[in-house]
Amino acid sequence: MKTLLLLLACSFIYAQPILVDGRTDDWSKIELLHVDPASDGVAGVDFLSVSITSDSSRVYFRLVIAEALGLSKNNNLTLYIDGDNNSETGLPIDGIGAELAWRFGPKDGAVFSGKDSTAITHGEIGLITLPTLTATDFEIAINRDDILTNTETNSPLKSFKFFFRDDQTEEGTDRMPDGTGSISVTLSDDPGQPWEPRSLAKQSETDIRIVSQNSLHDGLTVPDRAPAHSRIQKALNPDIVCFQEMWKSSNASTVAFMDSILPLGDGKHWYTTEMEGHVNTASRFPIMGNWTLWGRSGSRIMAMLVKIDESNQILVMNSHWSCCGADKNRQLQADTTIAFLRDAYSPGGQIDLAQNTPVVILGDMNLVGENQQLTTLLSGDIQNEDIYGEDFAPDWDGSSLTDLYPIHISERVAFSWQNNGEGYSPGRLDYVVYTDAVIQVRNNFILNTRTMSNDQLEVNGLLKTDSKIASDHLALVADFTLEAGLEEPKETSGGKKGFLQSIKEILGLDK
Repeated sequence: MKTLLLLLACSFIYAQPILVDGRTDDWSKIELLHVDPASDGVAGVDFLSVSITSDSSRVYFRLVIAEALGLSKNNNLTLYIDGDNNSETGLPIDGIGAELAWRFGPKDGAVFSGKDSTAITHGEIGLITLPTLTATDFEIAINRDDILTNTETNSPLKSFKFFFRDDQTEEGTDRMPDGTGSISVTLSDDPGQPWEPRSLAKQSETDIRIVSQNSLHDGLTVPDRAPAHSRIQKALNPDIVCFQEMWKSSNASTVAFMDSILPLGDGKHWYTTEMEGHVNTASRFPIMGNWTLWGRSGSRIMAMLVKIDESNQILVMNSHWSCCGADKNRQLQADTTIAFLRDAYSPGGQIDLAQNTPVVILGDMNLVGENQQLTTLLSGDIQNEDIYGEDFAPDWDGSSLTDLYPIHISERVAFSWQNNGEGYSPGRLDYVVYTDAVIQVRNNFILNTRTMSNDQLEVNGLLKTDSKIASDHLALVADFTLEAGLEEPKETSGGKKGFLQSIKEILGLDK
């Protein structure tokens, strides 16, 4: 890579708030801030472009690279930010004085003041990076105020310089911009259109509310965490609730928990499955049948046929796919799910669904590795065909399933897992996937009490600490309706395409 001193003109960044959900459709009207030459590094990350926008609380980067990777592991990509535009303060590097440096692969960073440096975690700068799966197109959010954490003044961030660099030790790794220059931006003071918190209530009493909640190690029965779980479920008032990580909890104990906080009256009890496993489901409606798809006694995936009324049933698949580095297992679990639907939609085998029976697949999918796992779940592209058979389009109309992208009740983000200590930044690990050919979604959201207003907490009987105490996973909520002809919510999508193709066209890589 040629060494080049590059000073870029300062770009004024207008506030155009976006949804931080790992999709980039809403970046289409935000101009590219910098386009990097393709294939200009001999190893590691090949940068293609960066865009920036902001609101009153966060700065947002859109980073596009040439080859897919997991942003939070197995790379040496680093972001350096000179928050006060003074090369004499902070870490002297490539002509700037960086107040903040974050290494994405190692998941660590530092803030710099004078000759001093302080190690930081992602939680201390509010870092969010999505998607959590391997990708070429990423959204990165950082708290606007925390970029200047260690400076002598507390003046709000107005402008800054930055660059991305692949800090591999090999010669010739890429940098954006090339050479030793930086990219300068000035932020608008206009915060843009504010986010209007969504109501927790159903839009119609006839809607079927399904909730997914990873309980975090039997949280319903842990004395100091059970009250938070109770308040959350009372506020959400589900019709069907799917719990994961119920390692030592029986179906009976889960029903007893729901009966105690949301009694049905008239001597009725919540329904549950006959089979025991660590994915527990409770339903106001009768469960007509259940099937285990993975692991002993339903330890990873359990399907339940729920009778809504005399005319309608719904197949709900409570899923807890393998964690962390178990990419092979998660791919097998995705293949298993599609094979089960192929069986369900055709005569014979272990299950026969009536034509056009809605299917909802939800739970803690632990999708932190290869994006093929999600591709398989949505499109039916089975990878282990010798075991699970040929590909199968999993919606009733021969199309893909729809991935619902619930957004937090109180802000424009879509992560479902959060631990602000060391390690991974907030990620999208929990999903709701469904057959949009035969069922539609109305109200849907992710409940995060930490960012809800005091008024909203009070009216719903919640405490600000409830989400944090209950679990490291947040509750996902989806209200389904069997009514036809309704408009889907804007944040619902069967899979949005990124902007990489247009970048390739600009750089002439599509030929």
